[in-house]
Amino acid sequence: MNPGDKLGQWHLIETLGRGGNGEVWRCTGRDGAEAAIKVLLNQRSPERLGRFRNEISFLLGPGQRPGVVPILDHDLSGRGKVWYVMPLAVPIRTALGADAVPERVVHAVAVIAETLAGLAAEGISHRDLKPDNLLYLGDAWSVGDFGLVKYPAGQALTEHGRKLGPTDFMAPEMRESPDTADPELADVYSIAKTLWVLLAGANLPFPGRHRPDDDICRLTARHDYRWAPHLDLLIERCTVDVPGERPRMREVADELDAMLKPTAQVATAEDLEDLERRIAAMTEWHRRRDEDRDAFNNRIAQAWRRLVEEVAQPALDELARHLPNFNTRHPVQVAMPRALVSRPSSYLCGSEAWGAMVFAPGDTGVRVDLGIALRVSDDSGRSTVAAVVEVHRHNQGRGWSVAIVEQVVESTVGSAHFEATVAELQIAYASCLPVVLKELANALDVELRLAAKIAGSSETLSAS
Repeated sequence: MNPGDKLGQWHLIETLGRGGNGEVWRCTGRDGAEAAIKVLLNQRSPERLGRFRNEISFLLGPGQRPGVVPILDHDLSGRGKVWYVMPLAVPIRTALGADAVPERVVHAVAVIAETLAGLAAEGISHRDLKPDNLLYLGDAWSVGDFGLVKYPAGQALTEHGRKLGPTDFMAPEMRESPDTADPELADVYSIAKTLWVLLAGANLPFPGRHRPDDDICRLTARHDYRWAPHLDLLIERCTVDVPGERPRMREVADELDAMLKPTAQVATAEDLEDLERRIAAMTEWHRRRDEDRDAFNNRIAQAWRRLVEEVAQPALDELARHLPNFNTRHPVQVAMPRALVSRPSSYLCGSEAWGAMVFAPGDTGVRVDLGIALRVSDDSGRSTVAAVVEVHRHNQGRGWSVAIVEQVVESTVGSAHFEATVAELQIAYASCLPVVLKELANALDVELRLAAKIAGSSETLSAS
């Protein structure tokens, strides 16, 4: 093909790039508008032609959504070259610029991860993620080049034992058995490698698992960025060799989003406590060189103490301050949060649930229960946190309760998302206080009227 050649209504201008399955040209249509046209290089290969057909079918069907570069025109007739046309977009490296600030890089990859998470929820995976296939179209970060896409209606074309994907960004299982590998977890590996390359300003990633304890590749050695320590941990989790130990794409998208949209508590001006946390995170990699299970359990225990000291205990103190005639008791066994995270933990031993009671004086049988619990599911720190507030009234032994807060959140200890989880629970406890006091007043009112009715009945019986 040469400049000036015509495919359909499109005139070729210049080549923009060439890959394993096609060649991309700048072109113009009848109205003079510029676009990009992708032309299949080898139409005689059944596998290449099948993949090209799969790509066009995907872009015409489930691929029609924000965040995916759309298709404008195509020709699969076989009477000449096989091609399709897409809008002209800017490569992500060009759009970010040579000196892109980390916040802009994280925002771009977060938007792309959100798109990939939506695709993954429908059983669709890209399998060819790398910077060259990420673009800026209009005012949106988008994903292009779905030549290796895997989706439910797509035809399986991979030759058994053949590696699949971009070599430098490819998950190890895609080199060994791409036909049986989990494509979503392979995409997680590739997007993490892409994220590192864009943040580090490098052409290619280092091979294998990201090692935050290595000064050559850790991001904290390259950026004075608030979330650099957490990005190192996230990329490390995403690039482990065992696919099942990686987070899913939804968790990656949520973690990046948490860095971009911190709550008010996370975004406040740095004080000594915040500096202590940042320093602890930045020195985490060195400590982990000789980390063992005891050290990991200590890290979990610190997170648990934060939940008790920063979330649960202050909520109890605030409630008690508004109820000066009531009595408090803590810690006590409060079953509700433990039940919400009832699956046993393999990594956290000892206390993992905290409870407290604030109960009315005398024999009214009215009280408020507060509880919080933490369950850690694996050695990457993935955790479930539950928080509960209930108002109880004995009702003469028959029992009654109103759940004011019954909240369960998923997070990862030591991550930006865990910071947001702590803040979310603080808000939940604080915002429920007026409702708790209202329900408590109602319960006491019912008990007092019931007690007066019983006393009146007793006096009538005595008189008779």
